[in-house]
Amino acid sequence: MKMNSKLARNQGLAALVSGLTYFIILCLSIYAASQNSLIDYKITPYIIGSEPIDFFFPLFVSVPFAWMTYFMRKNNFTENVLARYGGRKYIAGYFALTFAACFLFVFAANLGAVIFSVSLNIPNDGHEKMSLAAYVLGQMQMRNPILFGLLWAAKKALLGVMICIFSADIAWHVRNFFLAMLIPYIYVILENFVTAILGIPRISLTSSIVVDRLQPSPADLSLQMIGIAVFACVILGGHFWMKKEYE
Repeated sequence: MKMNSKLARNQGLAALVSGLTYFIILCLSIYAASQNSLIDYKITPYIIGSEPIDFFFPLFVSVPFAWMTYFMRKNNFTENVLARYGGRKYIAGYFALTFAACFLFVFAANLGAVIFSVSLNIPNDGHEKMSLAAYVLGQMQMRNPILFGLLWAAKKALLGVMICIFSADIAWHVRNFFLAMLIPYIYVILENFVTAILGIPRISLTSSIVVDRLQPSPADLSLQMIGIAVFACVILGGHFWMKKEYE
């Protein structure tokens, strides 16, 4: 019980520090966008301001937790735990806490950032506004940005958990600090580059992370699901390959 409490505190601290850092940077970028861009809707500062920050999104969701997994394995902590604290149930609890903490900090930071964007309340009404209706949940973006933010934050948090799983799996099996930190980020960058070269950027994972990234298409949601499914296959295939090679 004492070990579980300590683990929960460590995970909570990692999520708190990461979430606050991510939220503050998001808000600064949103505020800068509100001062330097033409604002059509209350959600617009979030749309513009979150895009440059989302370039580093894979790092925000992998670095805070992968390093803990890496050092647990490096210091043979897990072998001692398996012998003393209920076997693999403890390890399963550790990963459950990790992914729950990742989900909560991404969800809270993005929802908070949308609320901050809406609170700025500076839409410009003296010009013809660009409609967002053709984008995914575009009507909701224009008319009910808080509800959109709730749904978008949940989706983004789930994607963050997927990246976190990928990073933690690398840290668990490969036991290489820099690979665990950087491979998820490199994958997202390379996948974005390759899909752009092939002319299919809509299936890129980046298009699922960055709100309203591309000109709208009726098939956007379906195509985004393809990119997410491909990434899920990469995670699963990578897990079995690393399990075979490193265990």
